[in-house]
Amino acid sequence: MHHQPLKQGSLDQTNQVKSSTELSLPHLAHELNNLLDSSLRAISLAQRTLRSADPESVLESLQVTENLNRAHRSLQTMAEVLERAMSVPSSAQQILHCPETLSQVVNFAVEQVSGLSQTHDVNLTVDIAPEVENLSGGSLLPILLNALRNAIQACVNSTERRVTLTVATDKTQQLNIVITDTGCGIPPDFAVGKTVNPQGHGLGLEIIQGIVTQLGGSMSLNNLPKRAGAQFQVQIPVKALSNHE
Repeated sequence: MHHQPLKQGSLDQTNQVKSSTELSLPHLAHELNNLLDSSLRAISLAQRTLRSADPESVLESLQVTENLNRAHRSLQTMAEVLERAMSVPSSAQQILHCPETLSQVVNFAVEQVSGLSQTHDVNLTVDIAPEVENLSGGSLLPILLNALRNAIQACVNSTERRVTLTVATDKTQQLNIVITDTGCGIPPDFAVGKTVNPQGHGLGLEIIQGIVTQLGGSMSLNNLPKRAGAQFQVQIPVKALSNHE
């Protein structure tokens, strides 16, 4: 597999140090925007269903209800994040932190990106090993949200649109988060802090890199060797999660 180095792009040394220790206010705004985008997509899907629905269709009514409930949960999470912000914590990452199990965090992240995957007809599958389900995972939420969104957006112009998330541990007690997509792959001039999405700001991977560094982990991004697509992998010591929460 060809390894794509994760360059820092045009960020200066001061910003590199800052991104490795805490999330800045632009990063916080980026995460809030992700939650808002998820809410708006869920509402849009519900409105689309209402416009085309047979009033007698129970199934379509349930779909509308679920999309509206998803939007409500996203907006509720945004309200909680803003409430934590007003309590003046020491960093933006503490504002975003939610002390939940890894299984709950994975489920929440998948729910948040489901509107995006439905909009672009991307099939998202998840495989989480039983032994990691009850690990503390609140600090990993921004990693999962940003990486899944990136993978889904990479598939938009592909014939086959599929994203797979696997979460497990290895023999060295490293938590492995692997996200594989069938998208366009990584361009040669790719760098952390640089976006390939016209609507993006290049902050997603920068946020991930800061959190992974703080937890003593590593991340890599590779083009797949035999087909179109890319694989993103994060490795974090299991002990760092329990110590971090």
